[in-house]
Amino acid sequence: MDYKEFLNLYKNKYQFFMWFLGAGVSVSAGIPSASNLIMQFKINIFCKNTGANPKLFHDLSNSTTRQILEDYFVSNNILPIEVSNDYAYYFEKAYPTEELRRQVIENAVKGRQPSFGQRVIASLMKLNACRIIWTTNFDKLIENAAYKLYNSNDELVVSTLDSNDLARDAVNNEKWPLLIKLHGDYKFDKLKNTESELQELERKVANIWRISIKENGLIVIGYAGNDNSVMTVLE
Repeated sequence: MDYKEFLNLYKNKYQFFMWFLGAGVSVSAGIPSASNLIMQFKINIFCKNTGANPKLFHDLSNSTTRQILEDYFVSNNILPIEVSNDYAYYFEKAYPTEELRRQVIENAVKGRQPSFGQRVIASLMKLNACRIIWTTNFDKLIENAAYKLYNSNDELVVSTLDSNDLARDAVNNEKWPLLIKLHGDYKFDKLKNTESELQELERKVANIWRISIKENGLIVIGYAGNDNSVMTVLE
């Protein structure tokens, strides 16, 4: 399907499509990608274990830096069982407590402003052309874009792991727009970051998602497919 065909289809059948936003969506707003975060986690672990100065690894794109880290983790067998769990595995290794991991996430999203694309998503919400968004992201950029456009916090329904009944009620009662944060929100109690936490989505949310996907198309943006809990539902 080419771009013009997609636009025409979406214009006429937007009510039958949901959106799924991965970490790549927030990169243009200045939030590190998952791959960059993994590199930062590895640097943290390497420096703690070897006493190296973190400043030596300031350039994450440097091929020599990457090779040094790769050789270290391979030779010391500090590797996840499954490659798809790199993010969760190294995050927990670098920051073993939930509070530390929360602080890392908060520092990564602090002060960021919605990108142009996120503002467009908010505009589609206001036009009733974007009803449901599912996301693995912890940040509040979609919410902030919507709140600014609506001049209110009341229009957008946000469901996190602390309030997943909101998702069920909103879908059943067609209360749009709806944003469902599959891995939680960094400002709330529940976050999914570690391997054990990411093994499966909250049962209620997973069931709602399965039913919704059977009834609607899903537009996927900025998602690499590296989360088994999400991919299990999609498969």
